[in-house]
Amino acid sequence: MNTTPPISRRLSELGTLAVRVVTAGGAFPVEGADVRIGGATAENAAVHYLLTTDRSGLAERIPLPTPEASLSQTPGNAPGFATYVIEIFKAGYYPLIFRDVPLFPGVTSLQLGELIPLPPYLPEEYPPTEETDFTEYEPLEGGMRRA
Repeated sequence: MNTTPPISRRLSELGTLAVRVVTAGGAFPVEGADVRIGGATAENAAVHYLLTTDRSGLAERIPLPTPEASLSQTPGNAPGFATYVIEIFKAGYYPLIFRDVPLFPGVTSLQLGELIPLPPYLPEEYPPTEETDFTEYEPLEGGMRRA
């Protein structure tokens, strides 16, 4: 789901955001990760993108609204960048959330996200909910395992 936001007068220029998702210290790209991008302020709250990474771990580059560069050159004005929230999800990995990611006009910014695999002893339902039954697990040094 991608939506083109109504651009406010302050957010009249564009910056480009690229997201790359990897694992194993950057050794392997993660294909099929969901990348959600949303505005972090009231001005860009209408921005919503849902992207999926390709076999290189890259999501589609997207142009996003930013303020004019000249605004940052006058004392007392708002910052010369817009901020966004980036969430990365993939089954079998801990989720990643980046808040207040700055994006500058006329610049391509790369956000690298390194996913960490979930340990094999966690229940299939992660994070746990009130309905998760931990009685079928027994304590194990360094974690839990199925009884």
